[in-house]
Amino acid sequence: MEALQKEIVACNANHRVEEGFETLKKFEQIADHDDQIAQQFILRSKVLLGRLDQRYTPQEQIDLLMQAIRLTVPRFNLDEIERFFYSTDEIKIINQIGIAYSDDGQNKKAADIYHQLLKYVRKHFEETITSVGILPMVYFNYARVLDLCGRYEDSAECAEEGRKACLKYGHYQYLPHCLEIQAECAHFMGDDKKSADLYRKCYYLCQVIEYQEGLEITKKEAKEYLGMEFET
Repeated sequence: MEALQKEIVACNANHRVEEGFETLKKFEQIADHDDQIAQQFILRSKVLLGRLDQRYTPQEQIDLLMQAIRLTVPRFNLDEIERFFYSTDEIKIINQIGIAYSDDGQNKKAADIYHQLLKYVRKHFEETITSVGILPMVYFNYARVLDLCGRYEDSAECAEEGRKACLKYGHYQYLPHCLEIQAECAHFMGDDKKSADLYRKCYYLCQVIEYQEGLEITKKEAKEYLGMEFET
């Protein structure tokens, strides 16, 4: 089962959707229906893979994720996130719920979810972020929805905290995202010089780590907002 789980996670990371669902089907066939952790993994994996090819609407994703977290936290309530204790996987589910609300255009609701979640991970430091990069993940997603809400100063501050967390804990997955958000916010706050510097850093970082999607986003935004062109 562990090998199948690793395959499913790899399929999600590499956007191999059909292969991921095929492997997930095999996992479902051997998973014990009374194994709440396994069933939770199945539901979360469906959302992660299904989001890639948009087979589930944001509301369907929310429903599946709420079902998933209530397998292990039966009284879970989005208005009282700090009320309970969570495993790393449960925190990731809450993070994904915030993403789904944002995908649905409900960015204020998503921002409230991340506000509560950030307070939780700060309070329960040892239980949640040691060696797993939870804090950078939450900072990035909170910054993203604040940006979408037009709260550029708050977003930039949150992205900066995310950048610092990436460096402090050695989890660099979200570093390009935090720089890109800071660059966009700097532009909307009227500081195009700072914005240009941040876009450059983001672009060259994406080159170094061979993050093609990040390169394309950075090139597009820098050209649209600042008229910047990067040599390829």
